[in-house]
Amino acid sequence: NLDRNMSAEQAKLRVQNLLKKREDLENEIVSGRQGLRKLGVGMKEALVDKQGFPRADVDVHTIRILRNKIIRLQTDFQLVSTEIEEAMLGYHKHLKAAASTVQTTQSSTSEKRKTQLRKNVKKEILEEHERLMRGNPKMDRAAALQMAIESVKAARRKGGNGRTGVEGAERSGEEEKREENEEKKDLASLYGHLKPFLNVQKVWDGSPSKRAGLRADDLILKFGSVVQASQQGLKELVMHSRNTKVEVIVLRGQEYKKVILIPMKWAGQGLLGCYLTPV
Repeated sequence: NLDRNMSAEQAKLRVQNLLKKREDLENEIVSGRQGLRKLGVGMKEALVDKQGFPRADVDVHTIRILRNKIIRLQTDFQLVSTEIEEAMLGYHKHLKAAASTVQTTQSSTSEKRKTQLRKNVKKEILEEHERLMRGNPKMDRAAALQMAIESVKAARRKGGNGRTGVEGAERSGEEEKREENEEKKDLASLYGHLKPFLNVQKVWDGSPSKRAGLRADDLILKFGSVVQASQQGLKELVMHSRNTKVEVIVLRGQEYKKVILIPMKWAGQGLLGCYLTPV
């Protein structure tokens, strides 16, 4: 838990340090997997022959050390990712507290609206989940549920037509605009120093990238913990992140945007459903 006496600047520094730590772990994981490939194996190949003896064609001892190291790094990566989520939440709370005084009392009418809003959101998520499963019955149900949650959240943030109109009726235009501006400032403050390293050339309909909210001409500043990567390095990250949330920071025109992408199998090729080129 964050210290209540921690300043906004300290909270920001903590987030940046954790992001750097996760980036280092990701690089180590990629390096370890590359080391295994050089030894002619991956993470799952058997290291004994049919008679149960250690294979003579590979360096069994070195492979076991590398595999154990990668498993440990993957565990550390997940723990740091959880810490980052908590630290980001704390940082955002600091910024909101500094920007305005939070109202602690609300009318009964407002509470009823909030209750109804929660019911509406839950219903939308379940409907989206069912639609995803009908379109791709082989999709992992947990991954589909997470994708449905992110899809509904992204649609509501846009605050326009269809489902998003429910939230638009519940919240004032000033409140929406203030929260949107705060998010833009947060992203610019955290990632304004990064340079784009990937360009989104095309996004296919129905793909994980499309559902996450990526658009053609978006410039990717950060993909997960990676802020620069070769095609092979990015491929390793995508495979490693299959069916899990990946935070992607993009520059869209002059605005910084955050999308949550879940690499997964879909009707098209690959796990992303978008065409990326180096900047």
